[in-house]
Amino acid sequence: MSVAAAAEPVGHGPVTVDTPMIELLVSRLCSRYDVEPAEIRGHVADILGQFADARLHAFIPILVEKQLRERLLRSAHPLHAVPLDR
Repeated sequence: MSVAAAAEPVGHGPVTVDTPMIELLVSRLCSRYDVEPAEIRGHVADILGQFADARLHAFIPILVEKQLRERLLRSAHPLHAVPLDR
């Protein structure tokens, strides 16, 4: 394996806000939390930025969903917020 091949991200390519799996997530969470798709996509774009340099892309949708749900729960129930350092 060449050095260039070893440096390539592992998975099915980069995950974007337009990735079908992310679109399904946006759709599900819009109805679950009664939030506009544009607001959720904004959160998704922000969270995806944290994984811009990730080499393994396969788990990014799962990680995005976890962080997104925590954000939405905090905004829906600010007094019962999930601690950020969990």
